[in-house]
Formats: sequence, C-alpha cells, structure tokens
Amino acid sequence: MSCRVLVADATPFVSLAIRSVLGRAGCRVVAECATASSVGSAVATLRPDVAFIDLALPGGGIVAVEEIAVRSPSTAIVVLADDDDEHAMLTAVRAGARGYVVKEHTHERLAQVAISVASGEAALSRRHTARVMSELADAARPRLLGTSRPLSAREASVLRMLAEGSGTRDIGSALAVSEVTVRRHISAAIAKLGAKDRHDAVRLMQEAAA
Repeated sequence: MSCRVLVADATPFVSLAIRSVLGRAGCRVVAECATASSVGSAVATLRPDVAFIDLALPGGGIVAVEEIAVRSPSTAIVVLADDDDEHAMLTAVRAGARGYVVKEHTHERLAQVAISVASGEAALSRRHTARVMSELADAARPRLLGTSRPLSAREASVLRMLAEGSGTRDIGSALAVSEVTVRRHISAAIAKLGAKDRHDAVRLMQEAAA
C-alpha cells in the first residue's frame, strides 16, 4: 500500500531522511513544512493520508496536530518526539494524533508506521496503548456520579492534572491552550459534577476513580 505523506520538521536533514525511507517503500512525501503555521494550509490543500509532526516544531507541534485534526480529519497524524514522554504522548493523542514515535527508533520503521496509520491502525507502544485505555476509562467514570452531563475528555484531563498538582499555567502549556481556556474547562467540570469549587471537583473525580 502506498500513501501520501506530509512531513513537518524544522531540520532539513531529518526531512530528507524521512523522504528517502518513505520513498523506498512506495510512499510519497507531498509536502514538507518547517513551522506549525505552514501546516494548516498545506493539509487543507493536499489532504495527505498521513502527517508526521515533530513535537518540537517551531510554533508548536501540538498546535500543528490540532490544526490538522480540524482542517483534514481524514489525515492520520503521527507525532515524532525526542523522548518517550508519557505526558507528551497523552497530550498528542488528546489533540488528535494516532501515533507517537520516538525519533531514535524512527527512520527505518516510519514507512511501516505510515502504512499502518493510513489503514486505520494506531502507532503506539504497548505501554502507551495501555495508558490511553486507562485515560479513557477514567474519563468515563464521572458518569457513575449520577450526572446526566458526563465530563469531556479534555475536562477530565484538566481535573486530573489539577489533582497531580499542576497549576493553570502549567496545564495550559501542556495542552497548548490559553489559561482562560483551562479555567473554562474547570468551570464546566465543576458545573457538570455539581461541585462547590475546583478542589471539590478534583475530590469527586478521585472518588469516582477509586
């Protein structure tokens, strides 16, 4: 199976290496982007099957992921990262990524990753897959509290990060959203859970997860 691929990485050498590997497998790189701001128009115009996005892309790798998810929902997104960071992986998946690959293991397996995600599969390690499943289960548990308005995945994630001791600014940075947006998620979660404040909402979340 061949596929059309967008590569977003600020390092020309990396883009060249990826292009070479994909080409040998019959996949075609249809666009190369060096910044997050250039990704949106490229995917909107070309509608690639797969997009490889560097997590450290200038302008924000997660910003680029969210842009693709909105502009071209059919494009399978794979984040390329320097580290096997579980928190970064979850942030990428929440934003719309279907895969998370550490760069040191990358180039020779990227062709298979591209073909797999283009076919509808995920490109996550077993440990990361288990973590995502746990995240989904945690997000569903607030329904057991009796509310008719279950928390969204993003609202549950924000409460979980509050429980871990993260502040509004840290949460906004991790999710690539403004502090105002974080506070809106917190307010929505408080209302849905019938909590008195954010601390009470966190308590209810922890009790539901117990």
